[in-house]
Amino acid sequence: MDCRSPKNQSPERGRCAIPPERCCTPVIFEMRFGGGCRVRWLGGQDTDSLTSIKITVPNRIEWHTTDSAGNLANSGTPYAKPDVGAVMKLHPAADWPSGQKHVVVVGSFNDGASQVIPDTMV
Repeated sequence: MDCRSPKNQSPERGRCAIPPERCCTPVIFEMRFGGGCRVRWLGGQDTDSLTSIKITVPNRIEWHTTDSAGNLANSGTPYAKPDVGAVMKLHPAADWPSGQKHVVVVGSFNDGASQVIPDTMV
């Protein structure tokens, strides 16, 4: 779930309908390198309930964590939880746009919820 999405807002309260601790937990850090980016999992108060991380890159391909080291695959392998400190490396593809790149990272949790962690330009 993304707390910024209107469908996840509580009409009675006008705020996020998922637990506030999950809405506001900053958990990753991104930086550019040679046209790609690295995403570092820093953990947070929901670390124990995280089951995997999915990253949508500028060409709209979705990558997911496949092991505790943070290795990524875009299909054919099971999802897995990365260890705190794991670095996920996204190398640029020929069809990525030039300039800043839109990257969306989503955490999935053992209660079935998912949350956009950052939705950012790198």
